[in-house]
Amino acid sequence: MTFRHHLIFLSGCLSLSASHAAPTLVPSEALPQIKIAPDTKLKVFADHASQGVFSPTALTIDEKGRVLVAETWRFMDNRGIDDNRQRRYWIKEDIASQSTDDRLAMYQRWHAKHPPEHYTRHSEKIRILQDFNHDGVADFHHIFADQFNAPLDGTAAGIFSYNGDVYFACIPHIWLLKDKDGDGISDSRTSLQDGFGVRVSFSGHDLNGFAYGPDGRIYATIGDRGFNITTKEGRHYSYPGQGAVLRFEPDGSNMEVIHTGLRNPKEIAFDQFGNAITVDNNSDQGDRARVVYVMEGADSGWRMGHQVLHSFHRAADLEKRPINRWMQEKMWQTRNPSQPAYMLPPVSNLTSGPSGLTYHPGPVSYPGTPGHFLVCDYRGAAKISNILAFAVENDGAGMKVSEHYLFNQGAAVTDVDYGYDGKIYVSDFIGGWKTHQAGRVYTLSKKGSEHDTTIEKVGILVNSNFDEITDDKLTALLAYPDMRIRLRAQFAMARKQQPELFVAAFDGSDELLPRLHAIWGLGMNARHENQAGKKATAQLIAMAMQDHEEEIQSQIARCLGEAQAMEKRGLALETLLQNPSPRVQSFAAIALGKIKHRAAFSKLVQLLANNNDADAYLRHAGVMGLFGTAQTDQLLELKNHPSAAVRLAAVLTLRRHRSPEIAQFLSDRSQSVRDASIRAIHDLPIVAAQPSVAKLLPAFASDPKPSGKLTPMMQRRLVHSAFRVGGDANIRALLSYIGSTNPQVDLDQRREAVRLLGLWNTPPAIDQSLGRHQPMEKRSNKNLVNILQQDLPKLLTANSQVTAELLALSSHYRLKLDAIPASRLLSIARNGKINSKARTEALKSVAQNPPANFSEVLKKLIGNKDPQVAATALRLHSKHAKSGSATLIQQATDPGKPLILRQTAWSLAAASRDAAVQQHLATAVQQLTAGQGDAGAALEIIAAAESQQQAAVQQALAKYKESLDAQNPLSPYRITLHGGNATAGEAIFNSHPAAQCMRCHTTEKHHDVAMAGPNLSGLAKRGDRKFILESLVAPNAKVAKGFGTVSAMPPMGALLSKKEIRDLVAYLSTLK
Repeated sequence: MTFRHHLIFLSGCLSLSASHAAPTLVPSEALPQIKIAPDTKLKVFADHASQGVFSPTALTIDEKGRVLVAETWRFMDNRGIDDNRQRRYWIKEDIASQSTDDRLAMYQRWHAKHPPEHYTRHSEKIRILQDFNHDGVADFHHIFADQFNAPLDGTAAGIFSYNGDVYFACIPHIWLLKDKDGDGISDSRTSLQDGFGVRVSFSGHDLNGFAYGPDGRIYATIGDRGFNITTKEGRHYSYPGQGAVLRFEPDGSNMEVIHTGLRNPKEIAFDQFGNAITVDNNSDQGDRARVVYVMEGADSGWRMGHQVLHSFHRAADLEKRPINRWMQEKMWQTRNPSQPAYMLPPVSNLTSGPSGLTYHPGPVSYPGTPGHFLVCDYRGAAKISNILAFAVENDGAGMKVSEHYLFNQGAAVTDVDYGYDGKIYVSDFIGGWKTHQAGRVYTLSKKGSEHDTTIEKVGILVNSNFDEITDDKLTALLAYPDMRIRLRAQFAMARKQQPELFVAAFDGSDELLPRLHAIWGLGMNARHENQAGKKATAQLIAMAMQDHEEEIQSQIARCLGEAQAMEKRGLALETLLQNPSPRVQSFAAIALGKIKHRAAFSKLVQLLANNNDADAYLRHAGVMGLFGTAQTDQLLELKNHPSAAVRLAAVLTLRRHRSPEIAQFLSDRSQSVRDASIRAIHDLPIVAAQPSVAKLLPAFASDPKPSGKLTPMMQRRLVHSAFRVGGDANIRALLSYIGSTNPQVDLDQRREAVRLLGLWNTPPAIDQSLGRHQPMEKRSNKNLVNILQQDLPKLLTANSQVTAELLALSSHYRLKLDAIPASRLLSIARNGKINSKARTEALKSVAQNPPANFSEVLKKLIGNKDPQVAATALRLHSKHAKSGSATLIQQATDPGKPLILRQTAWSLAAASRDAAVQQHLATAVQQLTAGQGDAGAALEIIAAAESQQQAAVQQALAKYKESLDAQNPLSPYRITLHGGNATAGEAIFNSHPAAQCMRCHTTEKHHDVAMAGPNLSGLAKRGDRKFILESLVAPNAKVAKGFGTVSAMPPMGALLSKKEIRDLVAYLSTLK
């Protein structure tokens, strides 16, 4: 019987191929705001008022039915757990942090701002809840463990109980807690591993967990706060800017990293076939959260640098937000041609704020659908948060989501788990993004299941001592409807170290699931270096040679990858590699790499050739096989292989070795192979090979008809490689690129090349192409200046697209542009066909060595039709002219003049000592007080008045402030209603590091963003500018329909300057 024919297993296990009609959710009786399936019942198990539940983040249910709740008492709000969005002053230091020692040292440098008690005043806690009288409500509660308040301690973010052992995830430790005397209070705690959380990053990107895998190990996840750990066995793992999946033995030994490149995977869960799934958070850039199939050695592509370039680009010394790999190369999407080949694409894009994750244990008497995962989707507000159900199924060597539906809605859910009493337990944060005195745990049960015998048996069994159960009964329990019981039986059998028990169980069953547990049990035995391990390995080898169904062969291959070394182990895996199933092939390929079976090299190459890059998951498995089996010279020989898929795999394998020899593939005839080579060398980086990437820049620039295509992001890699490698040749390479006639040259990257030349002698500590800390030594700009002095005039005449930037570069280095007379620069300034920025930069360049008639030239240009040119001319005139500026300033404030010219004039009035200008300013303030005057320049008028000390101006300003309504929070901001720059406002919306608008809101241009706040498309139709301003500075005055009664949005007046608020109002007013 094949896997696909197992539509029903026993009385309660549905296969993943079974479809399910999504329930129509209805208000629950207990809490009508929470909607549930009509066949379920909701009951409040515990809340803050009655049981003290406080900001719950995660929960677990032990064998006695006790609920252990992880509570965060230090999350945000200056209670001890920080967030870079509120700590912009240390972002560069945080990006540089490579270990928890580095983070602690950073805290110590900022003790004046955040003294030690900031971190130690409050403690994370674990609360225990118990229902003694079985009425569905906790009647006993107390603190199981606390004192998690060291400066490095993070959020209480993960908890898991198994047979009296409580695993607790709280950066920087994975704790093992025990209650030895049974009083409900932990009296033993052991750090199984420390070193997690090397950075502050975003709060909540923490250590999470946990789940028992079918291999008898515990799995956990960590977000991009990263880690730098040395295990008990001395293995070192350093991933300071990315999240990962880890696993370890129950005693904490053999800690290993198995899947990297994650952003914030909150939890992990296994389905009944041993597939590990996690759901990773989106990054508020317009991407979506991702369902991830966990594979050994996989990299999902996320790096903290992606967030740096988006949210903190100013901290990285970038005024404008640059492109980044995550968005440009569509790394967050399911597989597509733009994606780097080294990463494993997600299975699907689901949810917005994934949090807790669990899997249906099997019995139909439990709420939900067997064969489905449940994931909490926390969005900050209860009304828009939910629990989503989804199922996965095999798709080649990978997985796909076969269906998903809404399971629960209307609670700020942070975790969900199945109890042993037939109920689902849900932790409810109530809402918001910080610690508060609120929280709840509620249960969902299936109507009519109160006296279900299956549920009662589960409760009895789980409290049994499985080590005392007979072999026959343990074997029978491998077929139990509840997968948790099946696993416990498997683990108990494995502890006996008698592989023959599993062989008998395998041979004695025709059903798939008990046979899988027998295979997994043999795999557990086979990992041990003892006689039982040898026997188990021999049995697995024998089974591999037999004709079994796909899933059996897959799991045999997986187990053989960790089994004891035996003569025919490699041969068995080679046999499985020839299986027609991509799933079996993938496990076999990974296993061959793990055991370093070098004889399989040619077969792995053939596998990759046959796949022809069609299945990304199988490609990854093949690369993992090559990584363990191939020597460098063998990989280099593949550069002549006829298959581009094989050559690409060779590059991906060399990337894993960080081999400089990868540069040999930069000239490959396949664009995908060349791109993969460039990415490996620049992104990792492989410093020894970086000069080879830099050499591609002049070749690309000088090719008028390029055969290949380089995307803007690939061009950016070349430009930054040339900058980082340095030397005269790369200065000329950058100049060649700047002046290139190649039609493929991206204008923004051309400008980037000019900008980098301006940083030549003071390179930033952050690699601005990737957003990571990678400092360079300072270098002389002597040769640069000489080369620029020689080549810049030619570029200024050859390429008008970057004239402005080149002129700014000239000014920066104070070049003597003798070859470009002032008349040429002034002709640029006067040329209305050239862009405003180039014209203004030309004027600034002339101002460095002004001609005799410069004041007259500027006077004429103040009347130019281009407002930017006019405003620049006015500024320069006030600086260079000996007289006449006061009159021109007054004239420029005329209501008929362009807005930017008026604003510039009023700004210049701030420093004027001319009596007429001062009186003019006083009058303007009086007009604003009367509700008249220049509304578009009101901000500049008041700012100028605040800078002036003249008596009449100060009197007028005092009366203006007296006119403001002290009870109205909008009064101080009414001067921001008009005069904003919508383009600048859009930039603030998209990327301001403190405001973080895109984190919660979407507009028409960013409709894929998850909505934790209202959709702002069409906002200008819903209200006028005053309405928009009120939404920004007093968000709780009016809350959008559907988003609860209190807004989670912070008042923007505390985060943005008045000018930034004015620009944001201008932008939001365009959303019609």
